[in-house]
Amino acid sequence: MASLLGSTSTSRVGVNRAFGRSRPRTAVARAPAGRKVLLVRAGLFDFLAPKPAAPAADPRAQELSEALIEICSGTATGSKASPTTKQEIEELVAELSQYSIKNPLKSPLLWGTYDVLYCSKPTAVGGPLKSGAGPVIAPGQQARQILQAPDSLVNEVTFKTLGFIPGYSRQFGTIKPLSGDTFLLSIREGELNFGVTKQTKQFDITRKIQLVYLDDSLRIARFLPSEDLTDQEAEQAQGAPQTEEILFVFARSGEE
Repeated sequence: MASLLGSTSTSRVGVNRAFGRSRPRTAVARAPAGRKVLLVRAGLFDFLAPKPAAPAADPRAQELSEALIEICSGTATGSKASPTTKQEIEELVAELSQYSIKNPLKSPLLWGTYDVLYCSKPTAVGGPLKSGAGPVIAPGQQARQILQAPDSLVNEVTFKTLGFIPGYSRQFGTIKPLSGDTFLLSIREGELNFGVTKQTKQFDITRKIQLVYLDDSLRIARFLPSEDLTDQEAEQAQGAPQTEEILFVFARSGEE
């Protein structure tokens, strides 16, 4: 070790003679002021290293994300969205998707609790609670989706039975990655609680979901219909398998 340290200055002289003292140094880009710099320490004490942070958002992506959240927040999860509003949302999503991180299914940003801001087919959020007498019996519906590592997914809709008794509907599923941005969602059981009694339900639902965009505050996904997959809920609601794509916009919940 001492011999290695002692030869440092001699080696440096040799390098300078070989390449010349006048050789310009390569410029090193510095992180902009105020931006956190991640340190990676390999070895036994990796757990002491800072946790990965979300990549710095592109200014245009941030602008699009804020605009999408604003427009979706006024649609009552899509049920009050006019055709014009739906078109505006689709256009925002199309542009925003260009800024999504690669392989979002491998990102730690995927996991967490999300509020459902918008769905292009509102009855796809809450099922029977969104149609018929559902909104009357269970008003004040708030939909959320909870993703927990490594593969757990929960769809939850909370409401007030007859306007004053807390109730909820939950579906429990698992996700299986098919690629860096697409996964199979399998839902086999659920619960329905109107505040007095709890019912356990069995499902046979398998859906292909593609993540269109993901950042630290927003997640956008599309349900991709497939004739090869069973969807009990869709068949009961409309008497046939779902044949159209459904767009979902989620915002990270402040209740995590």
